[in-house]
Amino acid sequence: MKSKMSFYSKIFSKLPKTAIYNSIRGVFFVSMRPGITLGLAITVVSILCFFGLVNAYAELHNDGEPANILSNGGFEEGDYSSTGSPIDWAWDAWQPSAVPTWDDTQACTGDKSVKIYAPAPNDARWIQTVDVEPNKLYYLSGWIKTDNVSHTAESVDAGANLSLYGTWTHSAGVFGTRDWTRNGILFNSGSDVQVTVGARLGYWGGTTTGTVWFDDLELKPIVPMDPHPSWKILVLIYQETDFEFTDNTGTYHHYVASIMQDEMEQAALAAKQFVEIDIPALTSGNMVPEITVRFSERALNELSPVGGGWWPSPEDTAPERDPEFDSVIVIWDPRTTDLTTNNYVWIGYGDGLAAHMGTGQTYFSMQIDAAVYRGHRNVFKHEWGHCILFYFDAVGTTPKPTVSNHAEATDYVNCQTGQFYVWQDETLANPIPNSIYNNDSGFTHDYYSGTTATADQPSRCLGITPDAWALGGPVSHSGIADPAPVGPAGYTYVADEGEPFYFTEAVDVAYGANGQFYYMYGVTGTITFDNETFGDPIYGVDKAGFYK
Repeated sequence: MKSKMSFYSKIFSKLPKTAIYNSIRGVFFVSMRPGITLGLAITVVSILCFFGLVNAYAELHNDGEPANILSNGGFEEGDYSSTGSPIDWAWDAWQPSAVPTWDDTQACTGDKSVKIYAPAPNDARWIQTVDVEPNKLYYLSGWIKTDNVSHTAESVDAGANLSLYGTWTHSAGVFGTRDWTRNGILFNSGSDVQVTVGARLGYWGGTTTGTVWFDDLELKPIVPMDPHPSWKILVLIYQETDFEFTDNTGTYHHYVASIMQDEMEQAALAAKQFVEIDIPALTSGNMVPEITVRFSERALNELSPVGGGWWPSPEDTAPERDPEFDSVIVIWDPRTTDLTTNNYVWIGYGDGLAAHMGTGQTYFSMQIDAAVYRGHRNVFKHEWGHCILFYFDAVGTTPKPTVSNHAEATDYVNCQTGQFYVWQDETLANPIPNSIYNNDSGFTHDYYSGTTATADQPSRCLGITPDAWALGGPVSHSGIADPAPVGPAGYTYVADEGEPFYFTEAVDVAYGANGQFYYMYGVTGTITFDNETFGDPIYGVDKAGFYK
């Protein structure tokens, strides 16, 4: 059984450097009502193996804690030989050129890991078959370290990943050279009573090259939590747009825009009110989320084409997306001037776009006018509605058919009363009970709360039920034990309040919580993350230490 104590013998050598947690490519959804939805995204992040793992203590399966179904997920057990296999794991590869190793020189925790080296394009994997319950939600997770893992031009660019062998279900790929990075994927077992888990380099239709190590794999059922998990929502506001492209006539364009400071503040306030006021009301208290607002220092210089306009897709915002969040909302400025012609050009496409992210982090974008000047927060409500409908449909924990929030007045009723909705858009100044976007009653409220129904089956409740909310979101769920606190953008969690940590090379450190931090720069040696060392950035709140 693995021990966290081995971490201390290696101290800083095991700290992951910046690790890009790439997302499976999503499909955007264009909003037909006033809405905002941006592409999917997952960001540059790094996580300490030590702090993210469920260790030997957790493996005792305390009351209420789901057990790890995988056997020997830490690859410690068996008669060791570098050319052998850990107990309960088997080797498989598309081509014999891939080299498997049971490695005692690399480990996230403990002493061993499994390694795959593919000098030529391949799809290679360590696999284990386990029993599962049908129609149940599970979380497959583990730690991945890579060396020169390549992208592929083939149809599936999966890199180093965790997968369900025999299916197209796999985690976000890890590419390039990265230190130990937590990786995982939610999935519903459907009708299956067995699954084969793969720690994998490459995929069907996506062979790749490079070296990868895997450690501390877990497969856990997702169980309801009380109180219900709070989704962590990240709002990214891009003040600057600075985008260049050449159109199909060969004409060069350089589009620039800048959100005014008061607009930035109004957008942040609107997002905060949506998360802290609207979502708890719309879900009937079944989910009370947490919000973090970040203002990007980077200009939005990559955009993706859509419907004759442009939008910031998940790939375009990848540097700022943070995989520690369940949901990302992007606010940007399409009100540009083309520096080539000095003409004003609105380069967006509708008020918003939403991405279909599968079981991963949800994502939508909206343009600044829709966030600030509409006199309502209906675009937030509509586009985040897309996000949660997409997510819960993907994890299979809500009744079928999935609600469509591009509906007509005669499509849906309240499942408890059979009453049709008032098909009007309310404003903050003129709330309309039982209307489309009213917080306390109406269509959006009812599908957020699981109390809407199709008009032809008026007593069959649809939408996101309390039972679905109890299972959590893409990140905030029972499969991830003690998720790390969230620090400033680009910083990695390293210690709780009052704990010391030793750094063998110069780093910048931060101490605080909830967006309020004190900093020190160029720190080496031992530092204690407490009020005495830093001062108190936020009174009466548990704080933590971070580094970059």
